[in-house]
Amino acid sequence: MATIEHGPRVSGTPIFGVIRGTGGGAFTDIPVLSSPGAGTPSTTSTANAVVTSSAGSGRLYWAVVTNGGSATNAQIIAGSGGNIVVAGSQAITASGIQTVASITGLTTGTTYQILYLVVGGSGLVSLQSSVTLITV
Repeated sequence: MATIEHGPRVSGTPIFGVIRGTGGGAFTDIPVLSSPGAGTPSTTSTANAVVTSSAGSGRLYWAVVTNGGSATNAQIIAGSGGNIVVAGSQAITASGIQTVASITGLTTGTTYQILYLVVGGSGLVSLQSSVTLITV
């Protein structure tokens, strides 16, 4: 079952709405990502890249793409396709800051973007969040 929570109205028409699914009586929301960080870059890697997730469970997916490149959600989850250079994932056990300890396989002096994506424990998928990474 889903409910729609309407925001302010103009002439009786909602300006925006939030769709929420219910499971077992509890609301489950689409995960939200914020504050993406590239960590500490070195010549061929970066350490401690971060993103904040509202999801308390699920899986964090990340993909490094070439500068200006992109990848679809399906490609990020699969870890290949689009402009992906390297990708990975890890379990989410609590909401808040999620840290990717190490991303390797990069090229010295190159500009990349890290794309983050979360599939929450409810199966709902976040929007992508990204940050620029420049290796030294």
